Parts: sequence; C-alpha cells; structure tokens
Amino acid sequence: MVGRPLPTVQHNLERFEVHGHTHNAPKSGRPRALNTQVEERMFRAITSDPKAKSDTFAATEGVSPTTVRRIAAQNGLYSRKCLSKPYISPLNLRRRIQWALNNVDTAWRTIMFTDESALCIGETGTQWCAWRPGKEHLPQHESV
Repeated sequence: MVGRPLPTVQHNLERFEVHGHTHNAPKSGRPRALNTQVEERMFRAITSDPKAKSDTFAATEGVSPTTVRRIAAQNGLYSRKCLSKPYISPLNLRRRIQWALNNVDTAWRTIMFTDESALCIGETGTQWCAWRPGKEHLPQHESV
C-alpha cells in the first residue's frame, strides 16, 4: 500500500507510538566547534596570506593550529616548503650566462670559493612555508 516492506512500516508505527514522531534521534558525539561561516572565513584568510603560519590563523579565530590545518586540508591546501634559492629574473639570467661565457678560459682550480650561508648557533634557523594545493610542491614563482 505505501510501497515499503512490512517490517519498516511496523517499526515506524512503533516509533511513532513511543516517541510521538518518526524523526531520527540526535546523533551522539561532540558537536562541531566551528560553523561553516567561520570555516569559510578561515579558508579565505589562508588563501589571502599563503605564507602565514597556522598559529596566526588559530589565534585570530580562537582554535588550535591543528583545526586550521584540518580546514585547509579539507579544502585541498597543504603547507609546503618554499624554495630556498632566489628567483633569477630573465635579465639576471642573461647577465650570468654572459659572465660565464666571458670567463670560460679562467683557471678555476686556482680560485677558492666561499659559502655565504648563515650559521645559526643554538638555533634551528628559519624554514619558510606556504599553503599550496596538494599536487603543487614547488611553484617557481614562490621563493624566500
């Protein structure tokens, strides 16, 4: 008559007699701390400032950094390390190639090169990261 199996109809009738309705009961578990508007606002903030840390976004919304990373991951963004070498403009690239061509005949074995990297004693140094889509690891335009 209603197009449903008899046990289903009987179960719904019993539920109505006991509870007065046939709606599902509220689900167990902790309710969500953030609503969709807050999550959307946080996602817009992450995409507007991709080099900011999750701690920064967490402090502004009053949530944990793990929550920020979870929201970013749900939207396809992950923290990726930036390139540590500087971006070489086309002009500087031409200048470097010209310099190399002008110095082909130099006796390079007699020249000592030194490294100009910084040495941090007692510190871990700074690693820059940016929020990027999952498949995009090292975009060429992002450098420190």
